[in-house]
Formats: sequence, structure tokens, C-alpha cells
Amino acid sequence: DEIPLSLLARAVVDFNKKQGKEIPKIEVCDGIPLHEVSDFLKSISIFVLTSYYEGFPTVLLEAAANGNALVSTKFDGFSDEVLKDKHNGYVVDFSVKAFSEKIQKLIDDGALLVSMQKQSLEVIRAYLDEYKVIERWENAL
Repeated sequence: DEIPLSLLARAVVDFNKKQGKEIPKIEVCDGIPLHEVSDFLKSISIFVLTSYYEGFPTVLLEAAANGNALVSTKFDGFSDEVLKDKHNGYVVDFSVKAFSEKIQKLIDDGALLVSMQKQSLEVIRAYLDEYKVIERWENAL
């Protein structure tokens, strides 16, 4: 049922080539050493999460905190407080076409990409606001 990320990345590139579009650079990472995560996230523009399930989407928090536009599926554990569709990224169905279209849209529209990157920083600042975190814990308890 699951599509390995490397296959999805190749499928996204192939899909775009068939549409006559090129994705300038796509990098597939099976794993990054913990001490390199922050530098890696600072070096990219768009963070893509292809997942059916996440306990808590920490990686989306990290990507947003590093100013990345986000593209992700909606999964169990998903927080729309971190990824606001069409605001700081896109929430997509789990399909090659859906990922391809949104990634290509961000590549084609530099102003949109920069806007979503800035919005990611704003969203994460609001999400991690000290008082909101305390309030969430109080409500959960």
C-alpha cells in the first residue's frame, strides 16, 4: 500500500516530464543524522512529507521553524495548526499527481513560495507561543 519516498520522488519527476515541466532539483533523503537536520532544513525551500500516519508531526514543526513551504498528506496525528492549507503550504491527497501539481506550483511561482516560507515562520511562532502551549497542556490534562 505504501509508496517508498524514493519511488514517489521519481514518479513526481516523471509525471512532470510528461507534462513538459522540469523540477530543477529534487533530493530524496532516506535518513539524515540528527546533528545535520537543522542545516539540511535550512538548505531547502520546500519540505514534502508523504505519510499515512505520524504520531505527532514533529518534522513539520522543524521544517516550518526553518522557513520551508510545506506539502503533506493529511494523516492521523496531523495538525492543521502547523500546516495551514494554501497558507504556508498544501495538504494533498496521497497521489503522485497531487504532490506533483503542488510542488510544481511552488517552483513556478517564486512569490508564492517566498510568501509560504514566511508564513511557515509566522505559523510556528504562533503555534509555539508560550501561553498557547501552557493552555494546550491545561486543556489536555
